Amino acid sequence: MLINYAESFDTVRRTCRRVKPTVVLSVPRLYEKVYARVLENRAVGQRDQARHLLLAKRAGEDWATHHLAGLRVRAASRSRKRSPISSCSRKLQARTGGRIRFFVSGAAPLSADIAKFFYSAGCP
Repeated sequence: MLINYAESFDTVRRTCRRVKPTVVLSVPRLYEKVYARVLENRAVGQRDQARHLLLAKRAGEDWATHHLAGLRVRAASRSRKRSPISSCSRKLQARTGGRIRFFVSGAAPLSADIAKFFYSAGCP
């Protein structure tokens, strides 16, 4: 096992790409910044990309809500989740080194919206 530390919030992405972690431990602020950056990129992106991300986010949240509650996930939610979220998930995975299995948050409460976002993107 190897432990690495990022120098600051601003260097986390670069550090993740370099060390390719499987588990990231951090305070909620890091996950809030990642989430805000995704939404910011949606706001400044092209109209089609912004719409695609919004649909992916909604489909992922719908899927995660049912899945985490132990409810049967509707077929429509499963099929909607596969296409839009998979592209967002691949981008998130690529930007964090490509091997992330878990994001662990501690020291303060993590917003349920942010937790669902990461969970639905394949990074529980």
